[in-house]
Amino acid sequence: MSKIDAEQVVISLKEGNERYVSLKPINTNYDKQIEHTKDGQHPFAAVLSCMDSRVPPEIIFDQGIGNIFVVREAGNVTSPNTLGSLEYAVNVKKVALVVVLGHSNCGAVAAAVDGVDLDNFKNLEQLVAQIKPAIPASKDNVYQCTEKNNIKLSIAKIFKNSNVIADAVKNNEVKIIGAYYDVATGVVTFDKEYATV
Repeated sequence: MSKIDAEQVVISLKEGNERYVSLKPINTNYDKQIEHTKDGQHPFAAVLSCMDSRVPPEIIFDQGIGNIFVVREAGNVTSPNTLGSLEYAVNVKKVALVVVLGHSNCGAVAAAVDGVDLDNFKNLEQLVAQIKPAIPASKDNVYQCTEKNNIKLSIAKIFKNSNVIADAVKNNEVKIIGAYYDVATGVVTFDKEYATV
């Protein structure tokens, strides 16, 4: 596939989500996709998503095999491994777009908002702690507000903790955008603007 720009990628993902919601997927010929990608891959986007089983990016964007990298971590938080994966996508495979995808009814966000006792779960506790700065002062619609704030928080952490990606954004080699998936409707809503350093 020839290089396409970020705006074209967003359009492709939006159209794919529309097909998914209307039950008209077109990227389901997996035999052909396996054959096409067996000797290499050239995805046009990378998606940082929550590990939630209801949020499979390849399916909800109707992209099948080989079109997008997917990095999944509970609460769509960033870690050194997440950043390393995204740096590979951006600097080695030259994706045009990075999407940070949050979603409704996120268990990791609920654990952060509700202050669940995780003393016996050291690794889970540190993960949930990363989400807590996204909790708004107002308790109106607190779960959804935290889920959406957490998307912005993850994007900010990508810029803060990966000079490689920040430089690629500055040099217009890649763009980063936030998106939000509604698990009740299947609809993905994209932010209006790309994130900047």
